[in-house]
Amino acid sequence: MKFTNELHREVCGAHILHATPMKAVARLNGRDDFLFCGADVIAPCYVVHLTWREERSPDFPWVTEFSSLSDFNHNWKRIWD
Repeated sequence: MKFTNELHREVCGAHILHATPMKAVARLNGRDDFLFCGADVIAPCYVVHLTWREERSPDFPWVTEFSSLSDFNHNWKRIWD
């Protein structure tokens, strides 16, 4: 809940995740990169680099989209290696 609240605090109105119901699912150990997924299992998932401040640009926090949790599980090492 804490990280989901932080995501919603950071994104501005023009951000891709603004007003999107998301849930924090995982955190890359020792980094500010988080996996957020929607309530629906087949919904897109996003790796988000939280900045820990309110952003005014839709470019931040940056996100990498995966079509589903399955897509993330198959391809995440390409992003986090």
